[in-house]
Amino acid sequence: MAPKTEFKRSKRLGNREQRMSTHSEVKETVTERSTLTVSHKELVIDGDDRDFRELIALFSAATGRMQSMRRELAKALGVSVAEFSVLTALMHLERKESVRVRSIAEHLHVAAAHVTATIKQLTQSGWVIKSIDSNDGRAVSLRLTTKAQEKLTNFAPLLCAVNDRWFAGMSRAELLVVTEFMRRLVNQYDGAMAKAKDMRIGLS
Repeated sequence: MAPKTEFKRSKRLGNREQRMSTHSEVKETVTERSTLTVSHKELVIDGDDRDFRELIALFSAATGRMQSMRRELAKALGVSVAEFSVLTALMHLERKESVRVRSIAEHLHVAAAHVTATIKQLTQSGWVIKSIDSNDGRAVSLRLTTKAQEKLTNFAPLLCAVNDRWFAGMSRAELLVVTEFMRRLVNQYDGAMAKAKDMRIGLS
């Protein structure tokens, strides 16, 4: 083979190898970037989001168990999960103030319409009484019936035993940190959901 021909062939091979190498580097960079599920520097250690992924896995597992637990507790009272949430909120709130739909919704971080529908069911089944608010004649106050108060008073020690077992070992400091963490997740949910919905456009 002539030296000139051999040189051209060698050059072509060199260019091909260079392109393959560049493509490989780009592919590796894209893959590396795309596998991260979060980019905040506080949540990524040495380019790895392993700890964050573990947090999400545990959070998902804990949420699922919480839902199962609330279903079981609601079943013990003979109510739905939504009714259980409203009843325990009302039991807590009525000790401090006159309770309205809005105060329950704010306590549970849910829509007032959702609470209104649940209150209607609880009123019909004899758990809750509606009355005109003593401080505002245009508003409606909510309170537990005598029968509901008795049931929830008997239920409280059983609920306490469950929570004591499940949250055993938690310190006051941990409670405050986790509470603040959960509050931040709730407050930042709407913005994150808007981003999630935008993904449909980007992936279509």
